Amino acid sequence: MAHRHSSQVSLPTIPRTWRDVPLGPQGFRRLLNLWPPYLAAGVRITQILSGFAGATVTLRVRAWNANYFGTAFGGTLFAMSDPFWVLLLINRLGPDYSVLDAKAEIEFLAMGRGDLRTTFEVSQDLVDQLRAEADTGQKVLHWLTNEVVDRQGTVVARIRKQIYVKHRPAGAGGPVGVRARVTYAGRHVWE
Repeated sequence: MAHRHSSQVSLPTIPRTWRDVPLGPQGFRRLLNLWPPYLAAGVRITQILSGFAGATVTLRVRAWNANYFGTAFGGTLFAMSDPFWVLLLINRLGPDYSVLDAKAEIEFLAMGRGDLRTTFEVSQDLVDQLRAEADTGQKVLHWLTNEVVDRQGTVVARIRKQIYVKHRPAGAGGPVGVRARVTYAGRHVWE
């Protein structure tokens, strides 16, 4: 009598979002540096601090990524800042909190030439404040500011982001606790 051996192949689970990929600060930095929009624009993440307490992002303005006037594109200056407040706070606050962008403003103050840099710092006091406010069950809207500076320290642009934070109870749906209903031409198409 022949024995049949059944072999079960276990396939790896594919993460639903980047948040589900277990990366520390340095792995996350390397991943972001390979992200095509940043590669093409010349944006480089040079540092993400331990515990996601801060980040440093740089841009070298060169002929291939400069605008008509030889300065940094305004959109690239904004892109240097776009995801970082949310990414740092998601990792600092933990999985029980939703963190999203609500509003953004950029003020152009000087021509961006040469090497540009911006830094982000998420203090424990800020984390504690946002948790305390969100733990009341209400949504929290909080403004954060970072500046893009050149080598001489001249402020090239000031970016303000209003972030949305909400405590989500255990078992809340969605990767970041957001529920959405999409309608098109008055018809429900997705939830």
